[in-house]
Amino acid sequence: NPSGQGSVAVEDNGATLHLAGNRWAAVQLDQPYTITTDTTLSFTFEGTTELEVAGVGFDTNLSFGMSDSASFFQVWGTQGWGNQSYNNYSGTTPRNYTISLSDHPNLVGKTFDYLVLANDHDKAPRNGEVRYSNVSLQDPPPEPDIEVSCLSGLDFGRVEQDAADPTRSCTI
Repeated sequence: NPSGQGSVAVEDNGATLHLAGNRWAAVQLDQPYTITTDTTLSFTFEGTTELEVAGVGFDTNLSFGMSDSASFFQVWGTQGWGNQSYNNYSGTTPRNYTISLSDHPNLVGKTFDYLVLANDHDKAPRNGEVRYSNVSLQDPPPEPDIEVSCLSGLDFGRVEQDAADPTRSCTI
């Protein structure tokens, strides 16, 4: 039940989202985000009481349902829903997750508006609590082109200082 009952609190000056009870939360991304082969999703997860489903996913329309399970990564819980490759939280200490989205070709090329965080605990006593912190969705910047300009007309095998950058040299 994505709407659920429970609470949502922002902690640590915005670095942590604390969900309690039976609660799912959608966080709107700054702008629509297209997942590439270089995109990674990173976050720290901590739970105190095991619930049914805890994890992170992507959504486009704030109507997160069964058809969205392919864009959800479960990290903890007694019920399996979504991708189970990361469902390995031990329930004892915070754990860092980094998910390379290139490993999930069903997401590459798709554009999403929301990041969904789950604390699904609809069976009594509905006391599950989780924290998601340091959530990051990144594409590394492209590698800079390396341009080496060496002086021409020199003997083969001779090391020459680059006139454009005196700290760089090349073998000709």
